[in-house]
Amino acid sequence: MPSDQKIMVVDDDPMILEMMSMALQEAGYEVMTISSGAETIRRVNEFQPDLILMDLKFPPCSENFQSTMEDGFYLVTWLRGMSLASKIPVIIMSGASPIEYRHRTWPKNVVAILEKPMDIRWLIDFIHVTLQDHRRPTSIM
Repeated sequence: MPSDQKIMVVDDDPMILEMMSMALQEAGYEVMTISSGAETIRRVNEFQPDLILMDLKFPPCSENFQSTMEDGFYLVTWLRGMSLASKIPVIIMSGASPIEYRHRTWPKNVVAILEKPMDIRWLIDFIHVTLQDHRRPTSIM
C-alpha cells in the first residue's frame, strides 16, 4: 500500500479527524490532522501532503474571529497561491449538499465535493485513484 504518500485531513470535528486518521493510516497513508484553516496554512509546507481532505466550514479561529481562513473556499484559493501547495489535489467533505455550492468558482485541483457522511472504504478507494491520477504524467513528449 501507499506508505510514502501523505494526506492532510482538515476538519473542526475531532471525531471525524480521529476516524479519518485511523482509517487512512490503516490504508497505509501517513496522516496529519488539522482543526483550522489558519493551522493548515502554517503546516502545509512542513508536512508537504500528497492530498488534502478538508471540510468546507470551520468555526472562527480563536486567534482572529474575522479570519477568512475559516471559509474553505478561501482556504483552497490561498493554498493555490502557495508555491509548494499549489498543485496538491483537494477533496472537499461537506455536511451540505454539493448542489448548494454550484454557483462558486473552484480553484484548480479541487477534485470533488463529497457530502458527509460517506462510506469510508469508498472514500479511501477514491483517494487512491485520485493520487494515482495525480502522479500520472498529463502528456508524453
